[in-house]
Amino acid sequence: MPLKQKITQALAYRRMSKTDAARAMGMSQQASDRKLEAEAFAVKELEQMARLMGAQFVHGYEFGDGGGE
Repeated sequence: MPLKQKITQALAYRRMSKTDAARAMGMSQQASDRKLEAEAFAVKELEQMARLMGAQFVHGYEFGDGGGE
């Protein structure tokens, strides 16, 4: 699933608007929309967004031959 879709679904789950999330992160709605469209959020920004939603941003690779992402 694309990052844009994951973020949009997470915001909807928390009933948080993109505008409110952008404001809480200290950026304009337009800047946030540009980053969302380009999927250009830094990991720190994704972690910050997750904290704002009361969630945890999980990323990384798992091997041990269970594969990874």
